[in-house]
Amino acid sequence: MSNTTPDERPLPLGALAQTESPEIVRAALGRFRRRVLLRGLVLLLAIGAAFVLYPRYFGEPKELAQEIRDARGVILLQKVDGSSVQATIARAARLSHDQVPGKERFGLHVIAITLKSSALDNQLVTLLRPSEKNGVLEVVAGEASFSGFNVWISAAVGTRVIDVPFAAVSRPDGAILDRPLTGTLHLDMQTLNIPDWIWR
Repeated sequence: MSNTTPDERPLPLGALAQTESPEIVRAALGRFRRRVLLRGLVLLLAIGAAFVLYPRYFGEPKELAQEIRDARGVILLQKVDGSSVQATIARAARLSHDQVPGKERFGLHVIAITLKSSALDNQLVTLLRPSEKNGVLEVVAGEASFSGFNVWISAAVGTRVIDVPFAAVSRPDGAILDRPLTGTLHLDMQTLNIPDWIWR
């Protein structure tokens, strides 16, 4: 029996232990090592592929604020005035289309403050809502604070202008009494010098 035949069945472990030929033992151990190495390599590749692909197709979608922070983009710190509202466009980023299949998107992080002196119980809110007409896909408003009111906006690629209306609301005991329009921010991507690769 030759140990070079490719179709040769491996020796059973009991027969291998009884054989006195070192060549046969060496050949059997070589085949065993190659098989273990190959199977280990296939297993490592499968684990690596699962590690990369699982979050993409089955993971929890990121919140918009986190997505804008993590995506490829630029820190702008551009000031925009809108009557009695002032804002800083903190960051602009090109967003992945995995979260909204078939939609190319970009995102903006806007920090707004009201310039009107108002009572302490008044709170700034945005009246911007997603619609096909304005190209806005998602709006997430953060908690208002002394440093400003955070708004994260996701818009369809190609949307050059987004108008963001703000209102000051009065909330005694949690009830909103009125929504007087405080001001509208006119966000023009070209005027803000946002790179074309982000929003076009």
